[in-house]
This record gives sequence, structure tokens and C-alpha cells, in this order.
Amino acid sequence: MNEINVLQFLDASAEKYPERIAFRDIEEEISYGNLQLLCKKMACLIYEKTTDGNGTGMDMGNRPVVVYID
Repeated sequence: MNEINVLQFLDASAEKYPERIAFRDIEEEISYGNLQLLCKKMACLIYEKTTDGNGTGMDMGNRPVVVYID
């Protein structure tokens, strides 16, 4: 695998090993497939919150967005 960034790594891993555990802590675990799905949902939510939903409005452009995950 010659991925350039973490998103390409995640996409390739989810395609190749969707049920394999990507992350595990004391209480929970998540597979590559579920991690990819959650990342896409979060990306859509960030897009909706930083634009008017169709690419206009409060466009953040190509600037970093802080995401707090509890």
C-alpha cells in the first residue's frame, strides 16, 4: 500500500479489510468499515455546518476545522 495520506489509507483498509479492527480501547472497538462510515458522516456534517449545504454561503474553503470528539 502506497497511500499518500490517512484518508487514502483508511479507504484502502476499509475496502480490503472491512471487518478488521482499526482501533480498540478498554471499552470499545471499531472496524475499518465502520470507521470509514463514521468519518464520512462527520465530513458531511462539517460540510453542512460550514456551508449552506450546496457549496455556497459560509464557505470555509481549504482551512482547518477544529473537531472536538468526546
